[in-house]
Amino acid sequence: MSTRVADPQKSSSRPAITLLGAILAILGAAAVLRISTMLAFLLPRLAEGELTFFSHQALFQAMWAVFAVSLLIAGVSLIVSGVRGKRRDLVPGLTLYFLGASLAINGLLLLTYGHLLYGALAIAIGAVAILVEWGTEVV
Repeated sequence: MSTRVADPQKSSSRPAITLLGAILAILGAAAVLRISTMLAFLLPRLAEGELTFFSHQALFQAMWAVFAVSLLIAGVSLIVSGVRGKRRDLVPGLTLYFLGASLAINGLLLLTYGHLLYGALAIAIGAVAILVEWGTEVV
C-alpha cells in the first residue's frame, strides 16, 4: 500500500499559462526582430562617432531590446511551466527584474522626451514587474 502525497508544486499541464506564454513569446520574438533592425543601423554609426547626438536614442533602443529579450524569455518560461504544471516560480526572477528595470528606464527616458503619460505608465508597470520578482527564485 503506497501513501504517496502529491506534490502541490506539480500537477497536470496548465493550458492557460501555456497559452499566455506562447503569446508573450511571439510578442517578444517580434519585438526582438523589430528592435534588431534599428540597432543594426544605429549602433555602428554611434561607435564611429557620426551620430554622437543620438546616444540617448541608442540607450532607448537598447533598453527596448533588453525588454524584448526578457519578454521572449518570460514567454518561453511560461510555456515550460505550463507544460510541467508548475504553480509557483513560473518565470525566473532575473528575467522579471530585467523586464521591469528596462521598462522603468525607458519610462524615465519617455519622461525626458515629454511623454508624461507613457513614461509614468512604463515606470509603474516596470515597478510592478520588479515587485513581482521579489517573491520569486533568482534563476
